[in-house]
Amino acid sequence: MADAYKIEVHKRDELGSQNLKNLRKEGKIPGIYYSADSKSSVPFYILSSDLNLAFKSGAHLYQVSVGGKLRNVIFKDVQYHPVKDNILHIDIYGVSLKDKIDIKVPLQLSGVAKGVSADGGHLTQSLNDIDIKCLPTDIPEFIELDVTELGINESFYVKDIDVSKNIEITASEDLVVASITQGITEQDLVTESSEAEDFSFEDTDDEAKAENKPNSNEGGS
Repeated sequence: MADAYKIEVHKRDELGSQNLKNLRKEGKIPGIYYSADSKSSVPFYILSSDLNLAFKSGAHLYQVSVGGKLRNVIFKDVQYHPVKDNILHIDIYGVSLKDKIDIKVPLQLSGVAKGVSADGGHLTQSLNDIDIKCLPTDIPEFIELDVTELGINESFYVKDIDVSKNIEITASEDLVVASITQGITEQDLVTESSEAEDFSFEDTDDEAKAENKPNSNEGGS
């Protein structure tokens, strides 16, 4: 069962782009709180340092005080600066602990694939997070997939992931999660180098023949 990580948010009354810029200069991240059981939203800000600690906690369920009342929330949308990658804005969504929600969680691979250890293949992870549905208190820190039995030129799909009965995977079952491809060997590199040299010599010979070939347009007119 996931424990709610407590964070402190502060209601903001001043709106507008200039106010948002001023908040960010002061190390504060603006945001909006909303929920399914309310038509109104609440503008707030959170200290950047507090938000960073919340992310580092690994939690997916948070608890904040909104309008003097404790609310269980999830981070719904986080906007980042396109260049600096710092957080510009965050939306938090109020949830009921009795209702299932859709959420995306990290996907981690475990084990050493036999296609890598025995056959020298290369492991590629195609999916880094996955969509699930569950109660807020059942949100896992991550979903794990053991790739030990994954062989060369084989793939694991979403349908190969096992989860507890209180979690439903909503992502397409045909999505590739991880695959093993044939690795490049030292012999492959030697072969490619030899082929490149042969090709180079052939080009040189062809060019020489072309230069020495009499021009059919030359001669008396």
